[in-house]
Amino acid sequence: MEGRRYLRPEEVSQILAWLEREAIVARVKGHRVPVRDEALFQVAFSGGLRASELADLHVSDVSLVRAAPQIVVRRGKGGKRREVALPSALKPRLKEYLAWMPRAGFSADGESPLFPSRTGRRITRSGIWRAWKVALKGAGLPLDCPLHATRHSCGLGLYRATKDLRLVQKHLGHARPATTAGSTAPTTSSCAKASPAAPTSRASRPRGSTTARTRR
Repeated sequence: MEGRRYLRPEEVSQILAWLEREAIVARVKGHRVPVRDEALFQVAFSGGLRASELADLHVSDVSLVRAAPQIVVRRGKGGKRREVALPSALKPRLKEYLAWMPRAGFSADGESPLFPSRTGRRITRSGIWRAWKVALKGAGLPLDCPLHATRHSCGLGLYRATKDLRLVQKHLGHARPATTAGSTAPTTSSCAKASPAAPTSRASRPRGSTTARTRR
């Protein structure tokens, strides 16, 4: 698993497209976990959040006031707070997800978890890891690709788009520029080569039937 740090753009699209298909079917059948997972990994790929930061998000941490949505990370690494801008294309999806939560039986109060577990409690980091493995398997990608690849792919994509290392450092919540530099330097032995951006559209439609998901 060492060195497998990034995903190619088409692989990111492959994962997100599979998650979207699962979420569409889940909405029809009244299943909740696939809908949550699609929103969770959209934020993971676009925001570059750590697993612990994703698990700690509250509903009130999402701001849809501006054209581009924002996520507030209350306690990042070292207990630091930061605001993370997300692509404007993600705004309608987050708005739809927040409206879906109470219809699905989840609390949408401000202090409620943004990504609840199947029982309505806050999802754990291990729960996110299990969801990641299910997504990799469903998308037909290697299971040894770590969850942290979403974060590295986000950082590299942002750097390629802006060439601003300090901006990437702030976005990812790194304490040292050297850490950011390492995150934006693709290796030849990665999950693939690198993702210049995390797609939020329905552009990629890899073939394959919808598969059953393990509930978490």
